[in-house]
Amino acid sequence: MLDFFKTAANLKRIPRQGWIDKLSLNNPESVADHSYSMAVMSMVISDLGNYDSEKILKMVLLHDLSVHPCRGILLRFAAVLKKSNISNHKICISLMTFHIIHI
Repeated sequence: MLDFFKTAANLKRIPRQGWIDKLSLNNPESVADHSYSMAVMSMVISDLGNYDSEKILKMVLLHDLSVHPCRGILLRFAAVLKKSNISNHKICISLMTFHIIHI
């Protein structure tokens, strides 16, 4: 559980790569900045729409946790992955699932 908390806390140090790659920004928002903004927007929209806010907030807050453990892999194989049609999130979720199953 401590590793989970460390991973979540470290998201504030990871810049969002899309802002760097696609817009060439020098000082992009962090993954944590993005997650917080998305959580606030999701909470409001979910409440207004009478959706399951707890479920939506969990999905929003957890969806970027795959970024941290996979970041090194994605950067190492960036050229190969750019040519494929597979999203970075799909690759990271697959790697995390493989790791969990084989522990």
